Amino acid sequence: ALTFTAKLRTALQTHSSTGSERGWCLVGRAPSHVTPSYWADDDPVRYDERDGCGMWFAAVLHIEAVGGTVRASTDHLAVEGADEAVLWLAVDTSFTAYDILPRWSTKNPLTACEQRLRAATSLGYDAAYAEHLAEYQPRFKAAELLLNANLDPSWTDDLPTDQRLARVIQGRSDDHLERLLFQYGRYLLIASSRPGTLPANLQGIWNDEIRPPWSSNWTTNINMEMNYWPAEVTGLGECHTALLDFLKILAKTGATVAAKLYDCRGFVVHHNSDIWGTAHPMGDGDGLAMWSMWPMGAVWLCQHLWEHYRFGQDKDFLKNTAYPLMKEAALFVEDWLLEDEEGMLITCPSTSPENTFIDQRGNSVAVSAAATMDMALIREHLQSLCEAARILGKDQDSCRRWEEILQRLRPYQIGQAGQLLEWWQDVPEAEPGHRHMSHLYGLYPGTHLDVYTTPELTAAAEVSLRRRLAAGGGHTGWSRAWLMAFWARLHRPVDAEFNLRQFLTGSTLSNLFGNHPPFQMDGNFGYTAGVAEMLLQSHLGYLELLPALPPSWKTGQAVGLRGRGGFSVDMHWRDGVLTHVQIHSASGCGCGVRWNGSMRVTCEGQHVPVEQEGTVFRWATEPGALYQVDLVADSPS
Repeated sequence: ALTFTAKLRTALQTHSSTGSERGWCLVGRAPSHVTPSYWADDDPVRYDERDGCGMWFAAVLHIEAVGGTVRASTDHLAVEGADEAVLWLAVDTSFTAYDILPRWSTKNPLTACEQRLRAATSLGYDAAYAEHLAEYQPRFKAAELLLNANLDPSWTDDLPTDQRLARVIQGRSDDHLERLLFQYGRYLLIASSRPGTLPANLQGIWNDEIRPPWSSNWTTNINMEMNYWPAEVTGLGECHTALLDFLKILAKTGATVAAKLYDCRGFVVHHNSDIWGTAHPMGDGDGLAMWSMWPMGAVWLCQHLWEHYRFGQDKDFLKNTAYPLMKEAALFVEDWLLEDEEGMLITCPSTSPENTFIDQRGNSVAVSAAATMDMALIREHLQSLCEAARILGKDQDSCRRWEEILQRLRPYQIGQAGQLLEWWQDVPEAEPGHRHMSHLYGLYPGTHLDVYTTPELTAAAEVSLRRRLAAGGGHTGWSRAWLMAFWARLHRPVDAEFNLRQFLTGSTLSNLFGNHPPFQMDGNFGYTAGVAEMLLQSHLGYLELLPALPPSWKTGQAVGLRGRGGFSVDMHWRDGVLTHVQIHSASGCGCGVRWNGSMRVTCEGQHVPVEQEGTVFRWATEPGALYQVDLVADSPS
């Protein structure tokens, strides 16, 4: 028999705890800068917009018991003598996603909770649970990674994760934990970013503080973007749409900021935003310019629109959503750029996010001109925009203008130590081990620096990485995860594996949350993306298989990883050598695979003609077709 009491509690102030038609509820209102003139006792979620009241919230707890009784008191529900009890909880606020003008909505969160509970309880527990599994499991099962011992069906490890992590910190290897953390990042993204919701923020949906670190906002100079790095490549493109929809709101608020603050066209986003789509500079205290004087957020976020298209090949999305927003961000860039004394186009003022250098007077300063990240973001954005215009067959005049801008952008510079410069001059760094590595954007997640076509610049990027690490860089979780992806793009498997282990031993909490400190979700998402980048790359227009396979992952399987062009790739390897490759083409795009050796491709047992361009093999595909790829290596790839 089950006998217990259940109640709702919150650290927030509540107006009333009252009975609901569905059970017991808690209703309150978030703090407001203006004290309302009255509380409407007859309707706990009514407000007058003129009073400037804060947002309402409501939670309703409903209990169904079998073989017992459920009684409601003034502050709890009591279950007595039951054989079975099911607790249903609904929570909502008066916020209406993206309904920001006017900022307050007339939505009644208590009514919304009760409606949701009616719908859920009418299904019953078994049906509701089955519905949940049907919605969740296809997303989670879209990708899988198995390593070494995981491939043995009889293999088990019953140690809880905190003990296993402690074992790794003591020096023992645990490739199952490395694999588990890869899938954990995917789980966290599924749980905190569904279509139609707000994007995943710094704490996901797991914040437990009234005033969370950084207000659980979205920091757009790396963290918000990193949250979505694993979305496309690990088969969670649907989860990406929460961010892409939010961009439509930023385009509205950012257009106002661009016009009023800078007298520019298009739209702008600075380093931070919130659920209201804030786009203006934010920050206070010392170092205000270092934090807030960074108007490149829209340019970076628009790359997510382009990447969503590259992976999914949805031309309607490109035409109706991605391209118009990308073009608006480019209008701001056109107006923001200035011509320097050499006739080059630069940004000024300019900062490298949250980092500083030493000026000629010995001061630590942040503001310069043509910071490398600005130039890299603009270069990547305009290149993508020109390609999108060509695909859509439109805006030829605009393309010529963008290509002219690309030719005139101030180029990358290499310093005396052989490093890729972060600012436009070779100046001393105030913090050589800084957590941000913004000047390497073009290497990752950007695509215009690579080991094949820009070897001198990528060599300089590697020097920058080693210098930063030697000075103590990578000390936050998300920074360490970014390092994993950098080394993967540089095809340095030993370095990639080292930073993967460092993430586990130095940046992972006992429940596997990534640690900043305090915890932030971006580290988990960055880890998952970094692992995927070690196993599959497609940013250069073809697939590259196992480009940075960690040496200890001798045998394994990666199933369902996605490549740009609408491809899904399954790979098996033994002793570091590929033994099985299958490629599914969703869109029918031509497929390319980089490989040092010979290649044979079949589809349903039939030979497929393949053309070779150096070390890249290409063939035509049919939508929905599955291709078996047999590889013979000439030399280790």
